[in-house]
Amino acid sequence: MQAMRRIPKILLVEDDESLAASLRRALEVTGYAVQAADGADQGLATVQKEDFDVVVTDLQMPGSSGFKVLETLHTTRPRLPVILMTAHHTAEVAITATMLGAYEYLVKPFKTPEGAARWWRCISQLAWLPPDLSVF
Repeated sequence: MQAMRRIPKILLVEDDESLAASLRRALEVTGYAVQAADGADQGLATVQKEDFDVVVTDLQMPGSSGFKVLETLHTTRPRLPVILMTAHHTAEVAITATMLGAYEYLVKPFKTPEGAARWWRCISQLAWLPPDLSVF
């Protein structure tokens, strides 16, 4: 009798509906269970009710930022890895993300082969499934 493999769960916190839908599709096709939240407050409320293997959050969103998600989860769920993604890359943002405990800091978009590979490497390391670069 073979044991059932648990499906890794990812919480995706992204206010850009189009990007969230694309990332969700790519992750689900690859075998992940994905729940989306459209902002920091909704994401934090969701993580209080459910367990996740990884949280992927955008930095700049209306209302609270991804830094709030990162800081709150680093305090309340220190073993939960958080990947911070942003289209507004600066050295200051990268340093702050690292200081707040981000597992990884990714610059959007992920359209280059290097960007896609880095994205999948982070996800697969944290959620235990092999990367599938063909979905990008």
